[in-house]
Amino acid sequence: MELASVWQGTTKAVTERLEQCCVLKELLRRFQVLRGEVDGTLQKAESTIHEKVSYIGKDNTQRLHMKVQETKAELSGLEDTLKEIRIICWKLNMNLQQIPECNLNPFEREADALMDHWLDISERTDSHLEILHLGVSLWDWVVQLGVEVDNWAKNKLAHFAPSPEFCTEVDVKALQNEIRSQEGNMECFHRRATEVGVLLQSTEPPLELQVMESQMRNKVEEFKNLVTEALSRQTKRQTNEKDFFLGLSGSDPAETPTKVEDLHYDLQTQDLRSKSPLTEVHAVSSILRPESHHSLYSEENCLWVKVQQDTRQQKTHMDVLHRLQKASEHLEQWSHAAELKEEKKGHLWLLQEETYQQRNSFQHTIPAEKTGKQWEQYHNFTVSVSEV
Repeated sequence: MELASVWQGTTKAVTERLEQCCVLKELLRRFQVLRGEVDGTLQKAESTIHEKVSYIGKDNTQRLHMKVQETKAELSGLEDTLKEIRIICWKLNMNLQQIPECNLNPFEREADALMDHWLDISERTDSHLEILHLGVSLWDWVVQLGVEVDNWAKNKLAHFAPSPEFCTEVDVKALQNEIRSQEGNMECFHRRATEVGVLLQSTEPPLELQVMESQMRNKVEEFKNLVTEALSRQTKRQTNEKDFFLGLSGSDPAETPTKVEDLHYDLQTQDLRSKSPLTEVHAVSSILRPESHHSLYSEENCLWVKVQQDTRQQKTHMDVLHRLQKASEHLEQWSHAAELKEEKKGHLWLLQEETYQQRNSFQHTIPAEKTGKQWEQYHNFTVSVSEV
């Protein structure tokens, strides 16, 4: 009986220990599977954080941004797995405590280490994702700014190149203000492009933004050169017109028609000379490659613009000459008649009224600084009449 009782007790103890070992074995297997999943995800996340693209381009940066977003989602999905690992570790600890002379408890410490590593990787991933998001957003903003400046330069070149003229000083100042504003935008473009490079851990702005900035600056500089040349031509033309009228007013009226005729002949000569290259341009452009036509047509248009400007200037000079001659003849006739009236000392009040009317008419017809000796003769006469 005593032997049977011992047998039953031993059998029961062995059975319980076997069941306990099976539970521990299953818990350990599950713990190893979950720990492997967590370790694999954490290693992948850390590799993604330190990943650098060989070429910092917009497409590569966006792909890296999406990859980090996916990694963050995977890290967020580990939260439930880590909770399960912590529960398994607690069960392992409880079962190990039931085994005599087994005071080891490594599983809870390992669960704590996994949790700390997960929190650290998650924090660094969030920071890296925020930097990439800021870099991509700033990149888009810089590109938009560059497109606006580029479109402005294209529109200005398209409208200004065919007829580079200014109407008033207000137009000049307004255009200069626009140019200064766009230059400020280009400086802002450069600063922000540099910031994009810093965010993407580069020592210089991305190459795509550098190329865009170079093209943008070239177009704006081309437009500025056109404006400078147009202002120079306009200033020179105004100076020539001023010298022309000063020359007319300081010379003998009898020589004025000759000077204007000489100027008319010079302009006609320039017109004939300009037509000859245009004919050659048409002939050459018919045999050149198609891509060369655009440049030739641009030169042709510029040449025609100069011819038209010279023609308008010629017409203005001729109109002024005719007005000068007409006013001069009228003034001489009236002056002669007025002098006869003054000699007769008759109708003095009527003579003074006619003098006032002629002065208003003459000033309205031609400015005083452009009439020469006729105006001086008329002025002396009106003074003498007024003193009577």
